[in-house]
Amino acid sequence: MNPIPHYRFARTDPSMKNKDFKQNVDEKLLSLLINSVKDYAIFMVDRNGYVLSWNKGAQKIKGYTEQEILGKHMSVFYTKADNDKKEPQHNLSEALKNGSYEHEGWRIRKDGSVFWANVVFTPLYDDDKELLGFAKVTRDITERKRADDKKADMIQDLLENITDGFIALDENLCYTYVNKQIGEMLGRDPHKLIGKNIWETFPDIVGSATYKAVMTAFTEKKYVLNEDYYEPFGLWQENRVYPTGDGVSMFIRDITRNKQEEQRLKLLESVITNTTEAVLITEADPIGDAGPRIVYVNQAFTEMTGYTSDELIGQTPRILQGPKSDKTELSRLSVALHNYKPCEITIINYKKNGDEFWINFAVSPVTNKDGKCTHFIAIERDVTERKRSEIRLKELNESLEKHASDLAISNAELEQFAYVASHDLQEPLRMVTSFLIQLEKKYGDIVDSKGKQYIYFAVDGAKRMRQIILDLLEYSRVGRTEEDRSEVDFNQVLSEIIVLYKKQIEELGAKIIFEKLPTFLTYKTPLRQVFLNLIGNSLKYHNVSEKPVIEIACKETKSNYQFSVKDNGIGIEPEYFDKIFIIFQRLHNKEQYSGTGMGLAITKKIIENLGGKIWVESEVGKESTFYFTIVKQ
Repeated sequence: MNPIPHYRFARTDPSMKNKDFKQNVDEKLLSLLINSVKDYAIFMVDRNGYVLSWNKGAQKIKGYTEQEILGKHMSVFYTKADNDKKEPQHNLSEALKNGSYEHEGWRIRKDGSVFWANVVFTPLYDDDKELLGFAKVTRDITERKRADDKKADMIQDLLENITDGFIALDENLCYTYVNKQIGEMLGRDPHKLIGKNIWETFPDIVGSATYKAVMTAFTEKKYVLNEDYYEPFGLWQENRVYPTGDGVSMFIRDITRNKQEEQRLKLLESVITNTTEAVLITEADPIGDAGPRIVYVNQAFTEMTGYTSDELIGQTPRILQGPKSDKTELSRLSVALHNYKPCEITIINYKKNGDEFWINFAVSPVTNKDGKCTHFIAIERDVTERKRSEIRLKELNESLEKHASDLAISNAELEQFAYVASHDLQEPLRMVTSFLIQLEKKYGDIVDSKGKQYIYFAVDGAKRMRQIILDLLEYSRVGRTEEDRSEVDFNQVLSEIIVLYKKQIEELGAKIIFEKLPTFLTYKTPLRQVFLNLIGNSLKYHNVSEKPVIEIACKETKSNYQFSVKDNGIGIEPEYFDKIFIIFQRLHNKEQYSGTGMGLAITKKIIENLGGKIWVESEVGKESTFYFTIVKQ
């Protein structure tokens, strides 16, 4: 099809017929009207895009005169990039397809400068519906574009700097914009999301509350507000979804902390409601003489006091106080509350029925985010039984202290008596022994063998009586040493004892074995006495068919040192394991083994005074092992 020839509007001719005259006038008026529009470039192009007409607005906007542009192709107005994309032909095709086509883009003036244009293409047809060409209207909207760009930049800056995440989705629910906060929330590069479908990017959201909110806004074109938990990122989000044109925009707020705080508050509320501890919450102000007003009590508090919550709310804690409530403690509490400080007191309160009960409560101030005290919370416990026990214990302690004081006086008197008695008893015994010895010396030739035997029995009895008195005196003094504690090396203690028993050890061919005994802080003298008694017993009660072997060892535990003294002597029958530690208890007669039966009793008393215990394990005819413990200091 050939290009449409250049079209000019004809001049008016008076000789023309009325119809032609009218057409000529209409065309002239139309031409005048089009040329009067200075802000719009209005011109025609043929079906191939060659310029057919040109108004003054086109000359003003594009810079070409009518003579310069008529017959030229409209591609001169397009940038190289647009021509490479065959944009001019595309625009004509879109206009033919849709009846008109409007778009915006960069265009070139005659001087080479560019401007942002709004362009509308409209196809023109004759009466036979044959395409004549296209009307093209171009408007320079550069200033508006700059204003829009500036506005868009401002909006983008705003969206990039808000704390909420923001996304914009097109008609295919693909990202057209994502701010940086979305990237921080989801751990994704926001730029890499552009152009991708939201459900393909995050398939695990499909079916969630977020998915439903977006689809509702998209399909029903209405605003949706909802909350959702995004499990993969542990994120609680508040979604505000808006329909925008063919797509949607969405503000996403991270409310994880709010949700966590909400859950924490619910947990605290549950704890306060269900705890067995009584909880009281009051206002912080005003604080009068009776205290601040009560705003909350839990069930445990009502059960403890007998009041209902309705009876307590709005009252002050004074409702629970009475004549025996400690005014000093209440004054101390009042000072703390006026200074918004925590405080703990124990006082007598009164139940609704008038019963007294002891209560311990700790009051703490509750502050808001600005640090201002808004309430006081008190955790209260009924400590009536504890206080009664304390009172009884105090009375008992006072009684014990008096008894101990009386006992100390009595013990001092007994000790003095024991000393005097032992001294007074020893003196006549010494005199009896002395005179009997003198009697034997002076009248030995006269006294027969029977008489000498009687004298021997009397002297021996006096000596044993004297030893018993000395042992009793020693037993009474156990635990009243004035010795200070010191670092005691038990290897050295055993070495000293071996020297003391040297003669007896040599006579019996005995062995005393020990190694690596500990050194620790304790009382040397009484423990030295313990080892003297136990080793002495092992040497005394040895098996005549074997040489004595005595092994001494120590095992350290968390709380004490456990010593053992083991021998290969005659052993002890099980029924006597406890009896041997009782005063004056002997298992053998004095003809077999000498002694008063006091050694092990003294040993037991020493160990128990040091906080330990002593026991024996033995097998008759084979061995005996004495164990004792010393508590660590």
